[in-house]
Amino acid sequence: MKKLFLILAVSAAMLVAQDTSDSVTRIIEVKQNTVDNILATLRPMFANVMTITGDSSRHLIIVRGSTAVVNAFSDTVAKLDVPAVDSRTAANVEMTIHLLYGSAKGETNAKVPTDLDATVRQLKSLFPYASYRVMDTLLLRGRDGRDTSDNGMLPGTDTFYDLKFHADVAPGPAPHTVRLRDLRLGIRMKMLSGPPTLPDGTPNNQFQYINAGIQTDIDAREGQKTVVTKSNVSGTDDAIILVVSPKVIQ
Repeated sequence: MKKLFLILAVSAAMLVAQDTSDSVTRIIEVKQNTVDNILATLRPMFANVMTITGDSSRHLIIVRGSTAVVNAFSDTVAKLDVPAVDSRTAANVEMTIHLLYGSAKGETNAKVPTDLDATVRQLKSLFPYASYRVMDTLLLRGRDGRDTSDNGMLPGTDTFYDLKFHADVAPGPAPHTVRLRDLRLGIRMKMLSGPPTLPDGTPNNQFQYINAGIQTDIDAREGQKTVVTKSNVSGTDDAIILVVSPKVIQ
């Protein structure tokens, strides 16, 4: 589609130089799309070379210009006059997102729920962390073909997160593959700066915020837990691992 718009823009620019003495007026009926949708696309490309008027209530576009320009505009309207995408009919994409923490030195009582046991076994074969625990499990619902985002604070912590992705459901029967484009996760964690106690034996109350981030594109199979990637936690040997599991709801 972007290629089509580029060709149209170049064609419109070339038509400016043509003779406009044979000015004509034409009424074009929009049958499947909407007048507003079509004009939002074409008006920037043709506004300088012709007069364009839209009548949404009667589904008409009235144009005046040279025969060549009017013909080019009419041909383009015919290509765009297809049913508009209705977001109400798009499938829902329910995304379960697990944020796991891999500790290089190990953490006391670190554990994961049983439904993540197989995932952790896979992670242990890939990354040599001493322990894994669940930081949080997020459940986000969005639309096929739309951006989805969420941000907030992980429960019981001073850790902030910012999550964004664009989900596209691949055509075909279930189980579907969901393509996550421009998947971004930003984590800002409050962690102790230095050892738990100072040399004089008093508790260390000095904290600092450290950052971790993930940005990638990935295909995830419906009903399966997919390890996306990991991000090292700044200043430590630990990492945050992102695991996703999509579900398509028609």
